[in-house]
Amino acid sequence: MSSARFVYALRTLVYRLGRVGGLGLALLAGAAVFHFSAVRPASRELAALQLRASEVEKRARPAAPAAVASDEIDRFVGFFPPFESAPKWLRALYAVAEREKLELAQGSYRMTDDQVLGLAYYRILLPVRGGYPQIRGFVAGVLDEIPALALEGIALQREKVGDSMIDAKISLTLHLQAQPAAAAVLASGGR
Repeated sequence: MSSARFVYALRTLVYRLGRVGGLGLALLAGAAVFHFSAVRPASRELAALQLRASEVEKRARPAAPAAVASDEIDRFVGFFPPFESAPKWLRALYAVAEREKLELAQGSYRMTDDQVLGLAYYRILLPVRGGYPQIRGFVAGVLDEIPALALEGIALQREKVGDSMIDAKISLTLHLQAQPAAAAVLASGGR
């Protein structure tokens, strides 16, 4: 079919369809052009990117068996002191407070554990009262003497600008190796 005949056949079809039909036909032709010029190349590019991502993911996965990862976790957990040593570390904490001449109010203590890693977290919130140098010395001292202790937060408050005494709330976490039997006894309140 020649191009003149094709144009004539197309005009005849549009005339029979009317304006709305012609507009619909034009939209259909535009959608086909858009599909072949934009959607299809984009879907090919997406498939190529997904293939590349899966290859990168395969390379990123460790080829070693799970036993190697387990050994690494055991070595990591082995760095932390045993669960039974918690009283020793608390005594060291109180000794540093006494050395710095800080007033310790009754703190709150909470034990949580991580079943996956096998670690226990002893969260300690200590309200203390003393001078700024004493509080700073206490924080530095406990972090030096207790390697498995982390400072979670500290809040300082002074009643008046001229006061030499500061009220502080010090939040610490002692990381220990978990022992399921001991953790269960502690969590149940020692019963």
